[in-house]
Amino acid sequence: MTIIKLSGGDLGSQTLLVRGDLWVPSAQIHMMNGHGWVPTEHRSTDAGQTVEGLTALGKRLAAAYFDGEAGQFECDTEEL
Repeated sequence: MTIIKLSGGDLGSQTLLVRGDLWVPSAQIHMMNGHGWVPTEHRSTDAGQTVEGLTALGKRLAAAYFDGEAGQFECDTEEL
């Protein structure tokens, strides 16, 4: 299981975690938004089954969650 932490930047004081089992193509991607792990509509194949892809997907999910524009959304990322 790979977990990416998104914080700072456009997230301000908020922190989001995104996780997925990148070894399993059909594994669902989950996001923790303060209410526990919530499944998303995405699968690990949507992230290209890579850490970089999961990070990019996490930024898109964070932008959507906070009503931002994915192309302009900036935050710090860290693999946990």
